[in-house]
Amino acid sequence: MPRNPRRHNFNQFSDQEKDKLKNIKKELAEAQKKEPESLREHLQAFNDGVMAIIITIIVLEIQPALHEIHYQQFISNIAVFLITFFIVADFWYDLHLSFSYYIFKPSKAIAILDFFFLADLSLLPVMTKWIMAENSSFAVANFGIVFLIAKILEYLIQYFGAKNTAETVKSF
Repeated sequence: MPRNPRRHNFNQFSDQEKDKLKNIKKELAEAQKKEPESLREHLQAFNDGVMAIIITIIVLEIQPALHEIHYQQFISNIAVFLITFFIVADFWYDLHLSFSYYIFKPSKAIAILDFFFLADLSLLPVMTKWIMAENSSFAVANFGIVFLIAKILEYLIQYFGAKNTAETVKSF
């Protein structure tokens, strides 16, 4: 029978080397068990960072009123900023609750949905700037489309997170 060159004969190792190998395998298995929890923490931190950047970019879009005639536009831009701020804050809060209550071990699908969600939310500064520059129904409609896509992705994250957790609970 031909020998597989990738397959090792562990009988040639000393007992000390075999013990080291067992310890390495044990540590690897432990790390793999902790990986979903680590992914959860990293996703939460990534969500926090991206949303903080989104809010920062939006506030930077507000142009100061250099003359009294621009003051009304300035106040309008602050109102648009506040609306967008609270929309982003609500998304952050909902995700925080999701990860706190029923996404304990996120799957790869949840991570990918989260990345699409954040990518979509990252368009809000552009949509907000558009509304600030041209308060038209077309600009507001595009903002609404970005919002709707983000809401759908948020629900999918929550659904798959709850489903994954329910399946884990059933297995106990």
